[in-house]
Amino acid sequence: MSTLEFPDEILDAILNHYFHIPTNVFFSNLNVSSPNFFTSAPNNPEYAVLLVSRIVHQLALPHFYNTVIVRSTKQAKSICRSLYANPSNFTHFTRRIRIENGHLRAPALKTLFAQVGSRLEDLCIRVRYAAADHDPHTLHTEGTPDVTPALRNVNPIRLGIIDYAEEIKEIHFMSPILDIYSLGSVFWSRLNTLYLPYRFYSKRSSDYRPQQPGNDFLMSCPGLQTIHLPSEFSMSSVATFTMTGAHDGTAQVVVHGPEVVADALRRLEKAEPSDREMAQNMDQARVLTIGSLAAVANFPPFETPRPSLVLNFFMNTFKFPNELLDAILEYYFYIPEGVFFSNLNVSSPNFITCAPNHPGYSALLVSRNLRHMAMPYFYSTVIIRSVKQAEAIGRSLQIDSQKFYRFTRRIRIEDGHIPAVNSLLTLVGSQLEEFCTR
Repeated sequence: MSTLEFPDEILDAILNHYFHIPTNVFFSNLNVSSPNFFTSAPNNPEYAVLLVSRIVHQLALPHFYNTVIVRSTKQAKSICRSLYANPSNFTHFTRRIRIENGHLRAPALKTLFAQVGSRLEDLCIRVRYAAADHDPHTLHTEGTPDVTPALRNVNPIRLGIIDYAEEIKEIHFMSPILDIYSLGSVFWSRLNTLYLPYRFYSKRSSDYRPQQPGNDFLMSCPGLQTIHLPSEFSMSSVATFTMTGAHDGTAQVVVHGPEVVADALRRLEKAEPSDREMAQNMDQARVLTIGSLAAVANFPPFETPRPSLVLNFFMNTFKFPNELLDAILEYYFYIPEGVFFSNLNVSSPNFITCAPNHPGYSALLVSRNLRHMAMPYFYSTVIIRSVKQAEAIGRSLQIDSQKFYRFTRRIRIEDGHIPAVNSLLTLVGSQLEEFCTR
């Protein structure tokens, strides 16, 4: 079947899947590339997409010019030639720009920013560091002194400043890219999401604490809704933004890093009294989430985590607001619908799989507040794949059948164990929402 016989909607979906880079990847430290004009040549398959037919050419052109990623001098020169040949394609279609290796000084980028103007939606600057000759323990950023003039013509919706070398830990510097923050109130009225760098150390103290974004900058962006912070940022800065940085009270703070919980707790214990009070009052925020929860607990979904790790994780949860606890419990217990009704061997850390030494059970023993919040998740999903689990259900029904009646909404039965759960099905009855037999 020829591609010309596909409807435009199907062709557009195929092209979007082929060209599009997900937002979380675009603003990450990964070496990403997009098959567009600056990486393609007439003998490359990406370029050939534009030559199939006039219809495909018209559909592919917006995707082809949508994302610009510059990481070499050769690519910067290619942009310059393309701008000279047909600048209108950039003006009409370019919405995402990512710059690496200090190529902000490239004259083509200044022209590109002028062409794109306020239409730009995503801007990511991946900063590359190099040791200064006079002091090997001090870093400077390549190509960043010209960043402020270069960005005067853009007004992005999402801005990211990404650390090119995450392995740098102890070396510190004063980064000139911090001058970007001074432009917020004048030029970035559309800024909705901010991705801060992995490390932004300043030389103001001997412990090289990460430099926090100023409250003036946070308050000067009226549309700022979400701020992505690395795990090095203190809980006080999270609370400051959540409580005062969002004008409509719907701020979302996403903290990345596998050690975010432990790191935040360590900082909280060493913090000044005012910082501790601010962190404990974070429940005033309407929305507060922590990203990468799988990395936080250090276990992939649907697999049994190490008991000691999760128990220690839950033992410190009394310091978190209820919104955050609820998000963690939902991630820990919930099985997505697509997985629940699949042929995969899935399990849920609930009463039928947990014992007193299991981390799923230990979540109910930490505190009265956590037990109250975890109970609906604990009884929500019932998965039976053995006689032992069916017997555990029978004992639990005799002890407290009301919890099943109030909370159980999903049942999955495997290996023909339906007769063993007749009493449960009778009890749940019409309140059951999802039922799967394998």
